[in-house]
Amino acid sequence: IPAVSPDRWLKCTNSSYGYQLQPQHGEAALAAPPKVSRYVVVAASVGSPSFFFLVAKMLQLTKHYRIVRSHPGYGPIKFGVIRVVMSLLMMLLPAPASAAPTSSLVKGIMQGSSSKPAPGQSRIDPVALTEEIKKKLAATSEELALVPSDAVAKSSATGLSEKQEIFARRLHLRQLVFLYQGQLVRLVNLRVRQQRRLELESQAANWSGFSEPLPHPFLSADELKESVTKLGNQVDEIESWITALDHTEQHLVETAENSAVKLRQSDEAVEQAKKSSDLQARLNRERDLLVLQNQIDLARAMGFQIEKQTVQEELLETRAKLQLANKQLSVASEHVELTQQDIDQVNKNIEIESQQIIAELKQAVSALDIEKNASQQEKLALSVTGEDVQQQSAMPEQIDQMRQAQRNDADIKLLVLNRILVYLQMQRDIWNLRWLYAKVTDREKAGEAYDRIARNQEVLKTLHDYINQLRHRVLTKITNESVKELDSAVTGPDALRDELRKLDLDQVVSFSRLLGAIESTQRLLERSKQELDERFRVKSFSDYLEEALLTTRDVASQIWDFELFAVQDNIEVEGQIISGKRSITVDKVVTALAILIVGYWFAARLSRLFEGQAVTRLGMDASLARIARRWILFLEVLLLVILSMMVVRIPLTIFAFMGGALAIGAGFGMQNLLKNLISGLMRPFDRGTWSRLAVSVAASWISGYAARTSAMLMASRP
Repeated sequence: IPAVSPDRWLKCTNSSYGYQLQPQHGEAALAAPPKVSRYVVVAASVGSPSFFFLVAKMLQLTKHYRIVRSHPGYGPIKFGVIRVVMSLLMMLLPAPASAAPTSSLVKGIMQGSSSKPAPGQSRIDPVALTEEIKKKLAATSEELALVPSDAVAKSSATGLSEKQEIFARRLHLRQLVFLYQGQLVRLVNLRVRQQRRLELESQAANWSGFSEPLPHPFLSADELKESVTKLGNQVDEIESWITALDHTEQHLVETAENSAVKLRQSDEAVEQAKKSSDLQARLNRERDLLVLQNQIDLARAMGFQIEKQTVQEELLETRAKLQLANKQLSVASEHVELTQQDIDQVNKNIEIESQQIIAELKQAVSALDIEKNASQQEKLALSVTGEDVQQQSAMPEQIDQMRQAQRNDADIKLLVLNRILVYLQMQRDIWNLRWLYAKVTDREKAGEAYDRIARNQEVLKTLHDYINQLRHRVLTKITNESVKELDSAVTGPDALRDELRKLDLDQVVSFSRLLGAIESTQRLLERSKQELDERFRVKSFSDYLEEALLTTRDVASQIWDFELFAVQDNIEVEGQIISGKRSITVDKVVTALAILIVGYWFAARLSRLFEGQAVTRLGMDASLARIARRWILFLEVLLLVILSMMVVRIPLTIFAFMGGALAIGAGFGMQNLLKNLISGLMRPFDRGTWSRLAVSVAASWISGYAARTSAMLMASRP
């Protein structure tokens, strides 16, 4: 796409008497007085040259012939006002095609021959664009052939800067040829994608039913469900990919626009350097390089647009596949049920796949044994021949590194194959579970199936994340090693690096196979859950009530087992004392409180019974019996606290961190209680110093004891 050519630039000069507009190629210039004070360079791409001539002519008439000045009440028109008027008029004009930004130019090329593409039709015409790119490729190749080679440039007497310019020009042209060749390859892929997409869309639109009855309707419907799930995930991934491509496209278009701006600025510099031929020649060479750079940026943007259109074709193709799969599923899922023949067929398929995995395991073990034997024979041969120690230890690090990588690759492959066998057995168990609950109508039994499915899904999700991290780590290692190879300072045998990279890629393939097996098992679990959901989708009032009770029970169970905090304690495991933490749950706290409440009620009844029996049968003083009852109740409560904690297995060390706070609070809050308690304890032992006391209050007598008093009589006074 050529940039704005110099003939689209006009030089506008002004003076105190008038204006002069001089085009570059053959247009008649307007006459003006010779006095010129300054000039302004204006881009003619904003408007047509005819408009500038008309505006200049009008301004010349208004100033030179003083049309406006002759009018009474008006002063002379200043140059600043006229320039503002010209700017406003230029902005109001529609821009021509040559002034369009680079993004518009790229989009215009992508439109191809069709100006109004129909919905779903490609925005790029591969046939027309291929012909255009072939022409550009031929022209660029011819231009590259005309550039002097390295030998010619060295033999010539040119300067160093000119040699660098020739080298840069050759490099730009080679890069441009490479980009055009890549565009042609992408266009071929785009045409193949378009043809395949059209065929799939036609097939999806014209499909009306299966030509033959399905041998296993339930299995066919189940496979179609899996296909719908996979295709839906692919659609989501491609849509997210296109969103990411939009940001990259914006960056490439901005880069092309920036190069176009630099090219226009270079045109200005060339225009202003007319007085110096050497400077103008150098600026022309720089401008030629900027033209090539602009073409490279535009070619990159175009290649990216072709790639993006290919991804969009892939999205349309995947949507057509999804539409066809949904149609087939709607027909295949009518009046189907799981039968014993289906289970037998599933077990047969799983058995065949398991035998293939077992054969791969045997082959991997045999290869590992052969590698070990070869390593041992190599060591034995070196020891028998008695070669020099330096020769025996030649490149020991590389050899050890290679053998360690081979062992790791073999171990990972064996581990992956064994895990795939485990997941195949899990798939067999899931199918048996589906067969077991195929005709279950009890929601409580179905809840057991839901629980098993949820547990398996949680385990598989954890394993999937772990294997995916391992795979990502190996990919990161491969990327880092590839980046290091670009550094010229890194040395080492290429064969060793290639072999290590091959082993790392084998690990990526192994992890990918394992992820595929896990994802297949996850989708099978999800389909089993969907099958249960469809069966219990229609609910009665009793079903809703039962489900609410089950949900309430689950929530209560979670609250009941909720851990409040953990306490450090010694735990006995297999006869050994291990220091660990014991959890304090809501269950233990509520149970301990229940034991305390019920035990306190029994303890209070027992202490009152003891008090009554002590007074009536043992003849104990009532006050002494009351004090004894309180002490007995205190001891009973203390024993209840210890017993309740032992029953629910709450360690007594729970009070270790509470002891200080409880002691301080109890010290302040139980002062009076402790005073009364101690006074009550001292009372029986201090009874000998008490004497009878009789007090008369308002003709009533009160008997009691008073310390250090022999007799006291208080008479009432009027």
